[in-house]
Amino acid sequence: MLHRNENQSGVIFDTYWSELPKDGRLVFRQLERNRYFYQLIGKYIYSLGEKPKVLEVGCGTAIDSYYLQNKFDVKCSALDCSEAGLKQAQAMGKYFDKGIILVKGSIEKAPFGDNAFDLIFSQGVMEHFSNPSLAYLEQKRILKKNGIMVVHVPQKYNIYSLLQLFVQMYGKERPYHVDTFNQIAKKFDLELIAVKGENILSIEFLRFCYSQFIGPGFKHYSEKLTGFPWFVSRIVTIVEEGLWRLFGKYFGKYYMMNIVGVFRKRE
Repeated sequence: MLHRNENQSGVIFDTYWSELPKDGRLVFRQLERNRYFYQLIGKYIYSLGEKPKVLEVGCGTAIDSYYLQNKFDVKCSALDCSEAGLKQAQAMGKYFDKGIILVKGSIEKAPFGDNAFDLIFSQGVMEHFSNPSLAYLEQKRILKKNGIMVVHVPQKYNIYSLLQLFVQMYGKERPYHVDTFNQIAKKFDLELIAVKGENILSIEFLRFCYSQFIGPGFKHYSEKLTGFPWFVSRIVTIVEEGLWRLFGKYFGKYYMMNIVGVFRKRE
């Protein structure tokens, strides 16, 4: 997922969101690729008590927030500094039963009070900051004590990050690795409680290709594919699950396309 960074011009990201098709194919791809991500977040949501408050940083389409709002008993807010991104997020609301709170603003100066959220997450955001210190400090400020922060970013040692050395379509990205999360935990006095790998580049490419042939895609997030697209989707999913069970669950943080760090704010 692509997001604007206040440290960059932002024009290319606004253009991206403006030109991105506003149809159910986005919903399909996001829900398919993020199955393990949702399972990870859900694990912590259940431990946060009744009706936890959740914030997505750099939401873009905000499909993740919509899904969490409809799947779990939470109150989701979604923050983005791109007007075009928020319009895209607003358009995605028609695919879900329950709406979310959309907020325009920068995570470097978050428009929220201290200790406002039980869980904060971002996907494809923090790698765009050349100096992310202020963004991390703000997330820590608005996170409740014992709250959870989930950071989903590109993993350094994989083909996607290698390609970024030659082609930077969306600005310079700073990939992460396990040691990066350890450094963040130490620098900002956070407890690093989990590091996981996410997504396989070849699988994501296949999913993008076959999803282009399903027409306008879903009319509702709970729908399932039918016909030939369903068959292709099942084959890709079975291969992905097999690779996850064999390698990804334990070693994915060292080679998969993305890496996810889970932090807890100390009391």
